[in-house]
Amino acid sequence: MYFLNRAALVLVAKQEFVDWIHSTPDDLDFITLKGIHEQGDPTVVLIPQTDSEEETENIIRDLAPGLLAAELAYFCEDEDCWPERLDHVTLRKFFQVMVESTPTDSVEGPLEREEM
Repeated sequence: MYFLNRAALVLVAKQEFVDWIHSTPDDLDFITLKGIHEQGDPTVVLIPQTDSEEETENIIRDLAPGLLAAELAYFCEDEDCWPERLDHVTLRKFFQVMVESTPTDSVEGPLEREEM
């Protein structure tokens, strides 16, 4: 096993996110928080390792708009239905945000990357 020179940002949906999904024009009322947790994996994003919580928070602030856009677009592509503010406050309202400081890699081969 290998330690990665990254930290892992983990986003776990909260009820507020499900409530937003239900507010979209699409017929998605069948989606539940329990269903999201049972069906899907949380979003995991590798971020730079930092020396302080303040540095980590700054990274989360910088990434929040893009992370939210990706999560929201999965359920509703109409940006007019999205929250007005795509920032770290909305990110934390919709998701439990956890940081794992020592992700490990159990695979011998190189990491492969594909642009989103």
